[in-house]
Amino acid sequence: MAGRDDAYSYVCSRVAATLGQLAQRAELYGLQAIAAQLETAGDQYRGLPQLLSQLKTVLQFEGGGRWLYIAGVSRHWRAVLMATCARSLGLQHLAKTRYTEAVGSVEAFAVAADAGVLNDESSARHIKRALGKRGSRVILSCATGIAFKLELDMHVLLCAAESGDFEWLKLVGKLMQETQALSRFELINAAVSAARSGDDGDMLGWILEQDWGEGGMPQWIGAGLATVAARHGHEFTMGWCLEDGVDRFDFPSYAEHYDDIDLDDDWAFAMQNCFEIDQRSAEAHVYGLLDTAVKADSAVVASLTVRSASVALFKWARENHKGQWFPETISEMLTAAERVKNKPLKAWLKSLQAEN
Repeated sequence: MAGRDDAYSYVCSRVAATLGQLAQRAELYGLQAIAAQLETAGDQYRGLPQLLSQLKTVLQFEGGGRWLYIAGVSRHWRAVLMATCARSLGLQHLAKTRYTEAVGSVEAFAVAADAGVLNDESSARHIKRALGKRGSRVILSCATGIAFKLELDMHVLLCAAESGDFEWLKLVGKLMQETQALSRFELINAAVSAARSGDDGDMLGWILEQDWGEGGMPQWIGAGLATVAARHGHEFTMGWCLEDGVDRFDFPSYAEHYDDIDLDDDWAFAMQNCFEIDQRSAEAHVYGLLDTAVKADSAVVASLTVRSASVALFKWARENHKGQWFPETISEMLTAAERVKNKPLKAWLKSLQAEN
């Protein structure tokens, strides 16, 4: 066993040496090359290449993002993992650990915390996002408990809103309420994230029912959320905003254009996250609902919306008298649909032209 331990120590030392020679003969210190060199030293190292090959196969299934946890098993596994990553994924993956791995179990979170991940502002932010997106009640309890005292903030809330799990969002939101961390700003951001992710109305309904504090719920929020949903091709979410949202929260209706929306102090946020100004004419105006969904003269937005937008979205808008449906408007929509090769939408718009 002493000889085998010496062999592994040599493997570890040579892989470590690779770190200092990133640009010089890295392949020379590859795992198999080291094993071959060891075999020439005597019979005591026979079978080492086969063993290392088996470990490498296991690690290839694990991927290159679990260094912190596999490295903690033993120095042998650490050496194999680093050599595998260096040869298969590149030297930049030698010591990488995905943040999502840290929220996979209480044990994994504890290891990450002990490694100092919560002490670095940038790393802590990534951990919070991973927690919001893929966390669980157990991990949340562990992270916010007395041992680690992770503070829940907007990073956790926004990713919870993107997760599609209504009960999870409510849990995160209620915990933030207890620490008075759920302000008007967090609520606006969470609502936009839920609309962007295609919420079925449960998340949005809960968010909009909360205490918005000083300033209250902005009047533009209904139109803003509908526009975000339209931009990302979520017709059900858009319909909820313009139907249930209007009925339950008395949203103002802006059927054709948004020029009259009062954004007040929220102007910068609203224009960056929800609306967009048409700069083509001397009198710039805010793009309306279908203007946003189609954006005939903008290849960027059109490629993001019309390519994936279903005919149902446009049928719904037309049947509910949202947007303008003049012959020239339909012609602009058709041009955009042709540009991004949305064949179903193109065929439907052509049928409308034929009716006229």
